[in-house]
Amino acid sequence: MSQLLPRSPLCGSEHPRRRRPRSTTPRTAKSQVGNRPRRRSRPRVRPTSTTRSACPPPSSAWASATSAPDASPATRPPSTPTCKTPTSPPAPDAPATAPPTPGQDPTAVINAAVYQAFREVPLPQTVLHIQPPDGTTLVNLETNFFTTTQPFTTTVTVLGYTVELDITPTTYTWDFGDGTTTTTTTPGAPYPDLDITHVYTRTGTYPTTLTTTWSADFRVDGRDWQRVQGTVDMPSPTLDLQVREATPVLTG
Repeated sequence: MSQLLPRSPLCGSEHPRRRRPRSTTPRTAKSQVGNRPRRRSRPRVRPTSTTRSACPPPSSAWASATSAPDASPATRPPSTPTCKTPTSPPAPDAPATAPPTPGQDPTAVINAAVYQAFREVPLPQTVLHIQPPDGTTLVNLETNFFTTTQPFTTTVTVLGYTVELDITPTTYTWDFGDGTTTTTTTPGAPYPDLDITHVYTRTGTYPTTLTTTWSADFRVDGRDWQRVQGTVDMPSPTLDLQVREATPVLTG
């Protein structure tokens, strides 16, 4: 019969339990925190704005296009559509003369509008002619002045109406350059018809000009003719006239 071994007084087993040696490395805060159970993150709730957006809500076609998984980048609309604030169209330029308002005399308004249209009509250039020609004359000699202007007609639109203008040169103001001026109703005439003449008593250079005054009659849509309330002046370019003294020469 085999000999029985005495039991261990430690735990009552035949063999003593082996203990795991303790680690001498101290625990870090990371390892301690890492063993704690993680908290579930709560979804953030963004505050809703009380200000109404200026952009309209997206249409159903827009929502379906953005939510479609197979929408290609070329056909997919941008993620944030731009919204432009509608602006009112610019006001048209006001006419130079507005139509008559209630209580206003229509005749005065129409006359002012026609006169403004008359001022904008391109008038013929005033051309001053002097004889003897070549810009030279003699002392105590009748120097002839004249111009060539003719009346003409034109048609303009005033306040939506068709207006005929009969434009005529009415007066001519001659400036002879020596301090003397004269106004006539005729344009003068070339030699031998000496209609507008002037005699210089001293030699020198004199700047001469001519101003033609134009007036007009008008009628609206074929009605009676009326006088335009106003005239338009058209000056000519300045011509320098040389006045010399004749020297007698004996021959023979």
